[in-house]
Amino acid sequence: HLGDVACKLIGEALRSNQVLSALSLRGNRIGDDGCSDLCRALGSNTSVTRLDLGDNWIGNDGFHMVAELLLFTSRMETMWVDGNLLGDEGCIAISRALLSNTSLR
Repeated sequence: HLGDVACKLIGEALRSNQVLSALSLRGNRIGDDGCSDLCRALGSNTSVTRLDLGDNWIGNDGFHMVAELLLFTSRMETMWVDGNLLGDEGCIAISRALLSNTSLR
């Protein structure tokens, strides 16, 4: 399990890697902090179009960052977030972002 600390390192690598198109981090005990690090990095990454964050420990704070990513990037085509700790606040943030996002299929 990678966890939040490893996500910070992955985020740093994503800032310079513009080749990787799919990233699966399913089932790695990633929480809000790790998710936030990844989303910040993906905001400047131009190649990742498929992201799997399913079966982690991401809660409302992390989903607020996912929502920001969806609002400010138009290249994410597929995203899996099932099996996390999505609450009402996170659900509202994601819903609002999806109203504006035109790239997810």
